[in-house]
Amino acid sequence: MPAAAELPTAAAPIAALTATAFLLTESSSQVLALTPVVVAEVTTTMGRMPPAPPPSPRRLGVVLAAGAGRRFGGPKILAADGAWLRGAIAALAVGGCDAVAVCMGAAKVPPPDGVIAVPVPDWSEGMSASTRAALDLALDLEVDQVMLHLVDLPDVGPEIVARVAGRAGAGTAALARAAYNGHVGHPVLLGRDHFAAMRATLTGDAGGRAYLAAAPQLLLVECGDLAGGRDIDCMPESGDGHIAQRPGV
Repeated sequence: MPAAAELPTAAAPIAALTATAFLLTESSSQVLALTPVVVAEVTTTMGRMPPAPPPSPRRLGVVLAAGAGRRFGGPKILAADGAWLRGAIAALAVGGCDAVAVCMGAAKVPPPDGVIAVPVPDWSEGMSASTRAALDLALDLEVDQVMLHLVDLPDVGPEIVARVAGRAGAGTAALARAAYNGHVGHPVLLGRDHFAAMRATLTGDAGGRAYLAAAPQLLLVECGDLAGGRDIDCMPESGDGHIAQRPGV
C-alpha cells in the first residue's frame, strides 16, 4: 500500500491547516477505494486564520408585510397565526432566493432564524414605503436582483418564485413579474439596474406600479396554471369575503 503523504509540522509556514488526505487501497475485488485519513490540525503562534466571509447574496427575496390591513381587520403579517408569513418566506427561500427579508411596520414579529427584519417606520404611507425599504436593503447588500413578494398570497408557493426567476435569468437588467390568467401579480423580480430608477418613482400606495407598467422590457411570466395569485383583502367572516386582484407593487 502506498505510504501516506508527509504531514505538515508546526514549523510549516501555515497559520492553520485542517485537511483530509485520501489513501488508495486495493480492495479484495481488486477495485481501488478511497480511505479517508484525517490530518491533524496545525496552529502556529500566529493563531488561527479567520474564517472566510460568507458570499454576498445574489438574489434577495423580500416579503412586503408592513401594512395595517385595515380592510382585513388587522396586520396581515399576523394572519393565520403567522402561517401566511411563514409561507411567503418559504416560497422565496425554496424558490431560489439566497437571502430573505421581511418588511415590518404596523406590527412586528420576531423573524425566523436567518431572515432579515426590515423596519418600515413610514409604513402608513402605503406600499411605496415597504418597496422603498426593500430596495434600500438590496442596494446596501449590493445584490444583483431583488424578488418582491406579498404576505397575503397564501397560494403562491416556491414553484412560482422559481418560474419567475428562471424565465427572467440572472442578470442585473432582469425585470419580470408573475401573471395569473393575464392579470399582473406577484412576485416581482428586479435586477439591480432598476433599483434606483424604480425607487425614484415610488409614491403613496401605488408603489412601483407606474414604473413597471411603463417598462417595455417587463417580462410577464404566466403562472395561472400554478395558483390564483389573488391577494386576500378582507376576512371571509367580514361579510363579503373579498379576494382582490390588485397589482400590488
